[in-house]
Amino acid sequence: QIDLARAPTMVNPRQRKNHKAPKVLQSAKKAKARKNKTNNKNVSVKNNIVEKYWDKGKTVRENFSALGLVMDPNANAIASKRVVTGRRPEVASEPPPQSLSAAIKELEARAQDIKTYQAYASRGELLFVKDLLEKYDDDYVAMAKDIKLNYYQHTPTQLKHKVEKYHRTLQILLDDEKKRQAGPADEASEA
Repeated sequence: QIDLARAPTMVNPRQRKNHKAPKVLQSAKKAKARKNKTNNKNVSVKNNIVEKYWDKGKTVRENFSALGLVMDPNANAIASKRVVTGRRPEVASEPPPQSLSAAIKELEARAQDIKTYQAYASRGELLFVKDLLEKYDDDYVAMAKDIKLNYYQHTPTQLKHKVEKYHRTLQILLDDEKKRQAGPADEASEA
């Protein structure tokens, strides 16, 4: 005799989504992949200076503290705020300043070597601003209202910045032209 209460039953197609399959144990391969995914020690460091001083045996937090870097800059900001105890507010004690590590010194040296980018006005922008300046001089509000010349409808502040950029670009071009003219004259006088 078959006990119908214990026998496996066929699932109605409408109820198939409610029928749960038995849980399958996780494979060792997936478990290892998940462990490596959350492992702090498998970190790729993009900066070559930091990579030079990075210790793969330490966690990210330990490496940052060894390098003299802060992992969470907000944590120090919260600690330096005033702490209220009782009625008198007391300033939280700050850690003593540490000497700069070699990594920090190298990073600061690299930051000093970075050249700033000089923004130039394009040729079209030079012509656009030149036409506006010829017609309105320094009246930025009137420039902004002129729909024929100011067809992009820049605001007075945007036009003011464009005029400043125009003057900077002209100054740079003039300086370069003076250097070019002075260059051959200096070589002729030396020969």
